[in-house]
Amino acid sequence: MSNKKSFNLGIILGLLTIIFCIVGCCMMFLPLIIRNSGSVAVTYPGLAVVFGGTHDVTYTLTTGNFVTSTSVSQDFKFNAFAMLAFFLPLIGGIFTALNQFITKKMPFFSIIGFLLIVIGLVLLFFVKSSFNSLNEFDDIASMHYAVGLVLAIIFYGIACLASVVKLFLCDFKK
Repeated sequence: MSNKKSFNLGIILGLLTIIFCIVGCCMMFLPLIIRNSGSVAVTYPGLAVVFGGTHDVTYTLTTGNFVTSTSVSQDFKFNAFAMLAFFLPLIGGIFTALNQFITKKMPFFSIIGFLLIVIGLVLLFFVKSSFNSLNEFDDIASMHYAVGLVLAIIFYGIACLASVVKLFLCDFKK
C-alpha cells in the first residue's frame, strides 16, 4: 500500500474509532443496570450509576397480565470506577485518531489509545459489582446488565477492533 493510501486509511480508521468511542460514551444516558427480585424490576439510570446524586429509579411490578411502574428518587454515591470505564476509551479514541497528525513515523499514540480502549472495555464488565459495593445493595446475583451497558461494550469493542486494524495496517507500515 502506498503512503498516501495508508495515510487516508489511517484517517478513516481513526475517525471510525473516535465515532464508536463517542457513541459508546453516550450509552451512559441509557439504563445501565436492572435488578430483578421476584415480580419487581428496578431500573437504574446510567447517570446515577456513574455520577451518583439523587436520581429517579423506575420500579416495575408485574402481576399476571398487569404491569405497573412508578418512579422513586434515590441517592447514589459517585462511582469513579464507572467513570473511568466510560471515559478511558473516549480518551483512547482521541489518541488513536490524532496519531496520524502528531507523530508521523511512530505509532506511539495509537498504541496508548488502543491500550486505553482495552482497559476501559475490561472495566465495563465490573461496573455492576462496583455499583453494588458502593451503594450497598443486598444481592448482586439479581443485578443484570441493561441495554446501555451492553451497547457500550459492543461499541467499545468495535472501536477496539478499528484501533487495532489502524495500528497494524497503517501505523506499523511506515
